[in-house]
Amino acid sequence: MTKEEELREMVERGFTTRQIAKRWGVEQCSARYWLNKFSLQTKHQKRGPETTRHTSCVICQKAMPDNPKNLSKCGSCMTAIRRFLTKNKAIEFLGGKCKRCGYCAHPAGLEFHHLSGKDFTIGQVANKSWAVIVEELKKCELLCSICHRIEHSKRTSSFIAIAAMNYRGKFIGQLAEMV
Repeated sequence: MTKEEELREMVERGFTTRQIAKRWGVEQCSARYWLNKFSLQTKHQKRGPETTRHTSCVICQKAMPDNPKNLSKCGSCMTAIRRFLTKNKAIEFLGGKCKRCGYCAHPAGLEFHHLSGKDFTIGQVANKSWAVIVEELKKCELLCSICHRIEHSKRTSSFIAIAAMNYRGKFIGQLAEMV
């Protein structure tokens, strides 16, 4: 039996593209290729009454009137999910707790402190490969938000202290009296 005859028989028996691909051990796009090559078309299965179209996102309830793929989540929520999963995996990669104080209660309280050049913000990435993210993580240490703020304040604290000692303007107490 030729490939065309086999394919015609499967189409007549009501096979879907997915079923044809599975039987031949190929991807669905390959099955579609052969169907097109022989000008064949599977019978599209109509949605039953138990299947409903998604017109709004199941997470944020945002309207999705044009939803040909019948997705249940909007693009914004899918991006948020990918970012959440990426950040959690990156936190796990760097040990799961603040390198300075050991905080590990909630992932929202953990941040990535870049020790050297920064190519992108790890917590905001959704569409980069894990290998690229790992290269960026190698330039970071995991800190809680308080330790991260302290680390960044060290850069300017000596300059601020000198400027405050030489300050000749009105003090806060004098400003309060004026009000």
